[in-house]
Parts: sequence; structure tokens; C-alpha cells
Amino acid sequence: MSAVTKISIQGFLRDQSNLHVLGLDASEVFFYEDGVLLVGRIAERHPGLRLTVDHLGGRGGYETRKDVAAMTHIPDLMKLARHPNVAVKATGAPGDASGAYPYASVQTYLRQVFDAFGPSRMFWGTDISKMPCSWKQCVTMFTEELPWLRGSDLELVMGDGLCAWWGWERRPNG
Repeated sequence: MSAVTKISIQGFLRDQSNLHVLGLDASEVFFYEDGVLLVGRIAERHPGLRLTVDHLGGRGGYETRKDVAAMTHIPDLMKLARHPNVAVKATGAPGDASGAYPYASVQTYLRQVFDAFGPSRMFWGTDISKMPCSWKQCVTMFTEELPWLRGSDLELVMGDGLCAWWGWERRPNG
């Protein structure tokens, strides 16, 4: 495994002096919408480096578009699923919907991501400071409103998968 195993691609690439570590130059970085395609190139060049894409590969709390318009990057995100060293966090999904809880307009995209990456490489998250709902609704959107997400798959998406991905020991509550 690479010596650099836990990085935030967006943060890492903000400092252009880091690009050489990944075998890139500045001209390559600026041709990729939101970095999704760039992550694929990095994953190919560094198969021992585990990469986690935030916000379903979109712009997270900085996204102003809603529904289909906010999800135009999903086809590019799906291409990353072929890389076993790439995972995705489903952070900020409620913020991409124009409707109210349970945010039905983004549930189809969540299912697509789940089907492509599987429960061991798709992780729940909130980006709570930018969400149009409560913490509880961010949680129950996944735990109660996605009928296809149940049992061990739900446990993986809601935390077990992330802990396994990064090698963290998950401690029981209490």
C-alpha cells in the first residue's frame, strides 16, 4: 500500500505542490469537472491508495442546482466504481433535492451509486451545516426511507463500511 493512504483529494490538490506526488501537473487538474474524472486517473496510477469521494462526487453544500441538474456528474461518478480503491460518501443528498423530506428526487441517484459501488464502498454522511433538514432526518432518510437498504447493507452504509475501509476499530455504543 502507498505511504500516503488517507487524504482528502480536494484539500490535497488545493496545494499544487502536492500534484507531483500523484504524478500530475497543474494543467491536468483544471480540465476535470469537480475532480471526479481526476480521481479515476489517480486511482489507476496508485492502486494501493484508497480514495473516498465526498458529496456523491458533486459540489456538496456549494451546489445551488437541485434534482436532476445537481446530479449531472453521476455518470462520471459511476465510472469510478470500476476502481476497487475508490469509495463514495453520500454526504449532502438532502441539499440536492428541491422537495421536502424524504427527498424522493435524489433517492434514485443514491440507489444507482449503491448498485455501482456496493455497501462496502458507499458511506452515509451529512454535511449537516448545509442541510435543509434536521440531523434526525439526514439519518432516517437512509435508515427508514430507502426500502432497498436493509440488514447488513444498511449497517455497512451507516458506518461499518467506512470503518472497514479506513481500518478503524468500531466500538459499540455505551
